[in-house]
Amino acid sequence: IKDYDIIDSLIRRAEISHGLHFRHKVKIFVCAYEGELKKFTGARARMITVIGNGRIFISEQANDERKTNAIHPDTYLLHELSHSLMHQNMSFFHALTYPQWFMEGLAVYTSDQFGKDGYLTMEETFAKMKEGYFVEPEDWGTFLSGKGKAVKDFKLKNKYRFIYAEYGSIVAFMIEKFGKDRFDRFLRESLKSNDFYVLFKDVFGQEFHEFINDFKNYAASAKVPVNNP
Repeated sequence: IKDYDIIDSLIRRAEISHGLHFRHKVKIFVCAYEGELKKFTGARARMITVIGNGRIFISEQANDERKTNAIHPDTYLLHELSHSLMHQNMSFFHALTYPQWFMEGLAVYTSDQFGKDGYLTMEETFAKMKEGYFVEPEDWGTFLSGKGKAVKDFKLKNKYRFIYAEYGSIVAFMIEKFGKDRFDRFLRESLKSNDFYVLFKDVFGQEFHEFINDFKNYAASAKVPVNNP
């Protein structure tokens, strides 16, 4: 599929942004019919990365939308490549308990998904936060624990597009606050650390809940354009 020639350059972009390398070739499957993605992954999504082996599946819907320019396929692919790269650099058992908010926030940030295909910009995210919308990162859970009640009961239309943008904004703030070098160190060490939040305190010198309070204050003081929803 000629349009997918861009994958090679996206793989390299993912490696550079994460400071990591793929340990083996990325396997990407384009599903031929509706329901095939669910058959192989057990999930419904435009694109999805399988935990552990990092294989990426592209749904028939996403492939059709790619042909009509209804979505940004390179953004979706780079998002999934972020997941695949992370999974290739951690054990399957570690992936089961890895904080999924960070996994998603990192993918949103590195793929620059803000403001594309219905996902909120950072400014729009901060505007919603000022209205009282916020999902605590730890409520997102892990692959084993699943999403918490706060996520399931969250009252906002297209809530996942807000939540993903929120977590991407947290990652962006983390890099701005602590610097890219320390962030890269944290990212690498988190792939093997037994406790994500203890490591956070060790690397950044701040409790995670204190950092989240700083993020909320940052969002509250951010200037938001008047034409935001």
